Amino acid sequence: MLEIYSKIIKYYLWLIYKIMLILMFLLIFALGLQISGRYIAIIPRYLWTIELSNFCLIWLIFLGSIVGVKERGHFYMDIFYNVKLTPFLEIIFQFFYYSILISIAFIFIIFGYSFYKIGLLQTSELTGLNLGIIYVSVPVTGISWLLILLKEIFERYFFKKRIYVK
Repeated sequence: MLEIYSKIIKYYLWLIYKIMLILMFLLIFALGLQISGRYIAIIPRYLWTIELSNFCLIWLIFLGSIVGVKERGHFYMDIFYNVKLTPFLEIIFQFFYYSILISIAFIFIIFGYSFYKIGLLQTSELTGLNLGIIYVSVPVTGISWLLILLKEIFERYFFKKRIYVK
């Protein structure tokens, strides 16, 4: 059962990487169009590029945090990086790490859903799009963190698979 769940998470992260790649190209395109429109007279100044760049940037930040949690790129204590910890202290630090991240994930899920409902009531001024597509990034991030962390916890403590920190 854990193998299937691990494959689903692996495919989900692959999808997140691809979405981040597309969003990055869209962000570069929108910013390039904005800058070009300012300095080159033939290119008109499009206002929708501002909203596209905001959308891409917000989603890139939250999707990047999902990747960061998976790869332990941040949110990890490097206080005792070169110190050999006893297994008991390592378990305590891991418990502290997982409990804080799971707490933050629940905050993102619960309050992010309320935030998303507020966003559903708003539309953008320039394009008229519903801002819920931006606001939903917060609960999606919380759910993704929770799924990734539960996979790590099950692998580490119930199936005794060692997770190494970079």
